[in-house]
Amino acid sequence: TAGFEGLRIARELFKSPDVSACLVCGVDSYINASSLLWLDQQQRLKTAENSDGVIPGEGAAVALITKKPNNKGKTPLRVIGLGFAHEQATVLSEEPILGFGLSDAVRSALNEAGLQYHRVDLRISDITGESYGFREQALVIGRLLRVRKEDMPLWHCADSIGDSGAAAGLAQLAAVRDAVQKQYSLGGPIMCFTSAVQGGRAVAIVS
Repeated sequence: TAGFEGLRIARELFKSPDVSACLVCGVDSYINASSLLWLDQQQRLKTAENSDGVIPGEGAAVALITKKPNNKGKTPLRVIGLGFAHEQATVLSEEPILGFGLSDAVRSALNEAGLQYHRVDLRISDITGESYGFREQALVIGRLLRVRKEDMPLWHCADSIGDSGAAAGLAQLAAVRDAVQKQYSLGGPIMCFTSAVQGGRAVAIVS
């Protein structure tokens, strides 16, 4: 959730008239011995014997955040909603998954953006390959989608770069920027999801 926490901090900084721009950075790696061992010990590492596991990866990403658009020939994104919450039934717990945490984060972001869930045209998530994340997404739809929608695609960066940890949220923004710039997104609001093993949930809506 670090990348979207960075967006929240940037928004707070912008309350000062002396701050017009800042950089939000994220870097992380699961491709190291201690992380791989921990994932394996938790039976969370995707292997030939465990199909319901994390695809480990690494990444670094930086986003330039400004108060006002400064496109300079490129397509800028506008953050229109942020939401944060905590999930009690984490991927490491024995509790049943109910999706309350992610639903609360989505609800907060939608309220800030002035949108209903069916207005979102695309979702992009830090789902790592485990069924937990997909079930959580399904629960959110069941709780919050009140208008029938034929299609709401779910993209996930992990299928190409693996789980990039703290870089995941910013990697999503980069993927969205490319989709908008190259015109293969649907054109409407896009919802980005991040989660932390400890239970943190963060959602950003961009347009």
